[in-house]
Amino acid sequence: MDRVLRDQRFLEPFFRKMQESKVKLHMGRPCVPVDQCLRLMYLKHAYQLSYESLVREVSDSIKWRTFYGFSMADKLPDPGTLVKLTRSSGPKW
Repeated sequence: MDRVLRDQRFLEPFFRKMQESKVKLHMGRPCVPVDQCLRLMYLKHAYQLSYESLVREVSDSIKWRTFYGFSMADKLPDPGTLVKLTRSSGPKW
């Protein structure tokens, strides 16, 4: 899965979608890079986690932090930010 999530051909449609939705995504919430957001959504779906559980699990795991591109010093996105990003990106996400 890591290889797929690094492939620019896979990421390009998501980058385009984020550019189209740029105004909606910057309403006072910190920006989450597209690749990190996709990795988090993959984990959420694969393990059937809530947004809150997702952030908690990634926060507590060095392995998952590394896979998802967060250092130990990085603050993870708020669950509400992930909800907003997912909803504002439309049903195709």
